[in-house]
Amino acid sequence: MQTSKRISLFEKKFGFEPQPFDLCPRFERCSCNVCPLHPDFNKLESVFEDRERKCKCPKSIRREIGLHFKLKNLGLTSREKTSQENWNNLTPEQKNEKIQKIRSLSPISRLIASGCKVIPPPKKLKQNTRQKAKTFENSAILQAGEVLQ
Repeated sequence: MQTSKRISLFEKKFGFEPQPFDLCPRFERCSCNVCPLHPDFNKLESVFEDRERKCKCPKSIRREIGLHFKLKNLGLTSREKTSQENWNNLTPEQKNEKIQKIRSLSPISRLIASGCKVIPPPKKLKQNTRQKAKTFENSAILQAGEVLQ
């Protein structure tokens, strides 16, 4: 849901303009003291007894809310913000080099490069008892994700 829609729904429900953290989909059940959507995020400190020390709201939602409210950290944690700035400062050649390095570390990429055929897992469907019995009987079927050579 877009931030502007969240704001209008919030205003209709509560009658006042929300703070950035009010629009977080996890706000009602969140217990993170260091909320990246708080306007004074850099001044907040985590407490050892916190049940949640890290924000569990998806980064894309936090970024959208942070951009809308023009937060200094854009709704990102300090580490995410620093990583984004470092990535943006790289040249296109350096970015491509890092992407290739990550791809070379991927176990699936290494298997494919060595000539193995990787079978993706099938979509899971709800099965009734008869279908389960047939699947169980047919033991020759390859298991999901099994690697063939």
